Amino acid sequence: MEILLPLDTSVSSSPRVRALEEVEPKEMPVDVELPEGFTLKAGEAKTVSVTFQAPDFGNPAGLPLYSGKVIVTGSNNESLAIPYMGLAADLKKEMDDMYMHGFPKATTTYNFIPIEEKPYWTNEIWQDEDWLWLTIQMKWGSKELRWDIYEAGWNESDWSYPPAVGEGGYIGSVAYYDRSDTEYWSPFSDSSGPFDVIPFPLENVHRNAIYTSYRHTFFWFGVLANGSQIEPGNYTMRFAALKPFGDPAKSEDWSIWKSPQVSILGNQSLESSIAMKSFATTAAVAQLLLGLLQPALAAPSTYAGPPKLGAVASETDICSEIGTNLLKKGGNAADALVGTVFCIGTVGMYHSGIAGGGFMLVRSPNGTYEFIDFRETAPAAAYEDMYANNTAASMYGGLASGVPGELRGLEYLHNKYGRLPWADLVAPSIKIARFGFRVNEDLVKYMNAVTPNGNFLTDDPSWAIDFAPHGYRVRLNETMTRKRYADTLEAIANGGADAFYTGAIANATIAALRAANGTMTLADLANYTVAIREPAHITYRGHKLTACNAPSGGIVALSALNTVSGYEDFGAPASRNLSVHRLDEAIRFAYGQRSKLGDPLFVDGMSDYTAAMISEQTGAEVRSKISDFRTQNVSAYNPDGFESLETPGTSHVATADASGLAISLTTTVNLLFGSQLMVPETGVIMNNEMNDFSIPGSSNAFGYVPSPANYIRPGKRPLSSIAPVIVEKPDGKLYFVIGAAGGSRIITATIQNLHNVLDRNLTAPQALAEPRLHDQLSPDRINVEYSYDNSTISYLQSLSHNVTWVAPGSSSAQGVRLLENGTFEAAGEPRQKNSGGYAV
Repeated sequence: MEILLPLDTSVSSSPRVRALEEVEPKEMPVDVELPEGFTLKAGEAKTVSVTFQAPDFGNPAGLPLYSGKVIVTGSNNESLAIPYMGLAADLKKEMDDMYMHGFPKATTTYNFIPIEEKPYWTNEIWQDEDWLWLTIQMKWGSKELRWDIYEAGWNESDWSYPPAVGEGGYIGSVAYYDRSDTEYWSPFSDSSGPFDVIPFPLENVHRNAIYTSYRHTFFWFGVLANGSQIEPGNYTMRFAALKPFGDPAKSEDWSIWKSPQVSILGNQSLESSIAMKSFATTAAVAQLLLGLLQPALAAPSTYAGPPKLGAVASETDICSEIGTNLLKKGGNAADALVGTVFCIGTVGMYHSGIAGGGFMLVRSPNGTYEFIDFRETAPAAAYEDMYANNTAASMYGGLASGVPGELRGLEYLHNKYGRLPWADLVAPSIKIARFGFRVNEDLVKYMNAVTPNGNFLTDDPSWAIDFAPHGYRVRLNETMTRKRYADTLEAIANGGADAFYTGAIANATIAALRAANGTMTLADLANYTVAIREPAHITYRGHKLTACNAPSGGIVALSALNTVSGYEDFGAPASRNLSVHRLDEAIRFAYGQRSKLGDPLFVDGMSDYTAAMISEQTGAEVRSKISDFRTQNVSAYNPDGFESLETPGTSHVATADASGLAISLTTTVNLLFGSQLMVPETGVIMNNEMNDFSIPGSSNAFGYVPSPANYIRPGKRPLSSIAPVIVEKPDGKLYFVIGAAGGSRIITATIQNLHNVLDRNLTAPQALAEPRLHDQLSPDRINVEYSYDNSTISYLQSLSHNVTWVAPGSSSAQGVRLLENGTFEAAGEPRQKNSGGYAV
């Protein structure tokens, strides 16, 4: 049976120890070593040693509780049962560090200036950026949480418990405010005063803050636990969580964060606060009266109530925070998405950025949909056989890049749907790029993935400026900057998308591409436009599902779901194994259909073909071809033998707000670090999207021939697996925004997440945490994650499925769900170390 652990999963409703009724037993073989034989006389007692290995559970997010019994049978046919049980883990080791990587974080508020850069405050609550915000993520609950202030220079060796004011340099513990705005304390939105605070220490602290947040946040205005204001001076702060089973008197039994020396330059007196509160009340009354005489004022810049403003989910928690902060400043889902995507391109540069492209699906507040295609296009000089005998040129160097579309896509979205100024959406990413961000686990993972093919990150001077500034590649938890990229973003903040497609940045881009044998021109950049296309719709279990159409993979996801929609009790516990088989078969037929997809502007009849893919008639026809007793040869699903192209890369972002505006976007530079070409002057990483076209005469490793529908043409957009989907309830209200990253696995991840929510009634975090399978028809096998149910795998194998176990993490999804009570639920991908979904 499985107990989920809180390991590196920054999701809105994070994994927890499962309730007893949620735990499902799993059968696993256990190696038991018994003595060859022994004799036991009547009335005799003897000790028998039995040795066995704990099961290898294979799930990095879980620990197995295991139990069983050893049966010893005597020659007299009597049996002796010896029970055993255990937990396959070292709890002391698991609980050694209470904090998630990178926490606690001590920063200013809106701009997140770390305490190391700004270790001083006046605690003037009426001024922006002038007080401390401390955030923690804990792996485990704690019996006691302390935030103590000491004289400057205090050392941990002087720790005593409980600390006494005036002894050993101890000043006192902090009293924190928990309902503050993110920029300043505002009497207009905070009904309580800034001295309505909660004193440390805290007892019995759950590791989650509230059900929508995986964090505890503490705002400090300089108030101590005894109600007084700290005096100006220099201090050291100690923030500590008592480890489970720990002795508070022992320093080593605390997980400790110690601040650098901090300087308090002033304080906010109680009297002035009361006076300002009185003024604020008068001003609020005046504002209310004014509201009766003129149109409604703009929404307040911040929000501190239940999570009803909206939600953001992305692969990086700091980027999701930028998005939700924009919501709290009065922005909408479009603003939140633009700000989040700029951030993702800054810190997740390995698979997305402003020189990439993608697709987004937009649901307007009135329920209409728009499919915005900002996929890269082939340059005007591109032609069908340009990679003949040189397929590597489609992956690396100047010839691999399509004309970037991301900025034009974001510009279109902002112009039509956004509220906040464009520059405000870019500003947080400029700051992150210029002043630095933590080298996190995901970045290290992807740097490691590309270095076996040549260490360009350190050997190429254009890359080394950012990735090896000290002569070695940046390491986990170090700070990385991208100052050239910050300058580029600043130009885009001031000049809009045009600053990228024309002028100095465009000249530098084309020069770098041409120097690496590229053929793209300034005219290609200047002439790029987004394509606005009709999305595709199906009805599934009474819900309306809308997805991006060709050349995206959304239509493929809808095709598979359209097929299984005709099965009764699909996904029910009693028919779980059969449902998985039927779902995989539907996916195989959908991937067979995918082999004929291409850009509708270049492939005749594409609109009719995609409409037929999701028709009720096609769904019934495919169901009639699915056998419940066996799988079939690949030719049954793809009789024309065209390749189902493998596509890599990508990053997904989902946003929604209270108006009903919702956006599902996936963007990419294709392979890891794109074409491995960086523009030296701008720090921009170029895509290698041309590799997503089919190349004539180069059948893939499984013998399938390239599809003419996806051959290169000037101005054409290549086929993609990207599959953004938005779900409405039967009454037409927004319900679920979902999408995924992971190349060809995007489609199958999206299908399964929709199935988990709509058929199995799981929450968004639960749906994303479920084990996944992937089957793209070629190669002819099902890849299943280690934690997939063994009985289901045995059932699939009995139907002749070729099953291969794989580690989790080949796909990553992000989702936002609107609940019946109007609150939002956001889920980041639990398979990623740094993913995060936040609702406000």
